[in-house]
Amino acid sequence: MFINKIHEDKYNARFHLIYGALREQENVDPDKEKNRINKFLTDLYAFEGSDWTGRGESKDITVLATIAAYETYLLELKDMDQKNKP
Repeated sequence: MFINKIHEDKYNARFHLIYGALREQENVDPDKEKNRINKFLTDLYAFEGSDWTGRGESKDITVLATIAAYETYLLELKDMDQKNKP
């Protein structure tokens, strides 16, 4: 997926930073959090697709890793929601 090890390391570092911060939140209302994340992801996907100025590989990697971290966390929230339903 990555051209070189530097890109892979940058992606992994960003993913773990964002994902870790999301997981450390306490007293999160899952429904409100899912709604907030969906809105944020909508903005991130729009930002990802509007690279007409040429952000560069470094910023693209950061955006992709951030999206992946939020998507992963969102799936976990949905999974927890399913497990908590009778």
